[in-house]
Amino acid sequence: QSRLGFERLLSEMSARFLKTKDYDDAILQSLGELGRFCGAGRTYLFLFDPDPATCSNTHEWCSEGILSQ
Repeated sequence: QSRLGFERLLSEMSARFLKTKDYDDAILQSLGELGRFCGAGRTYLFLFDPDPATCSNTHEWCSEGILSQ
């Protein structure tokens, strides 16, 4: 049941990215859906830069009552 729900979520997220021109909004919506599905209070998207091997937080979603970091 959980696997089916996760596959459905991934399908919906993929379709959103194919239909939109506002990728920032699509990312935030997807992070929110993923966070709610997993029961997380916060989700992030990081951009990896191989030179000098650093990660930058580009997007964050927080559930209600959770402060942004």
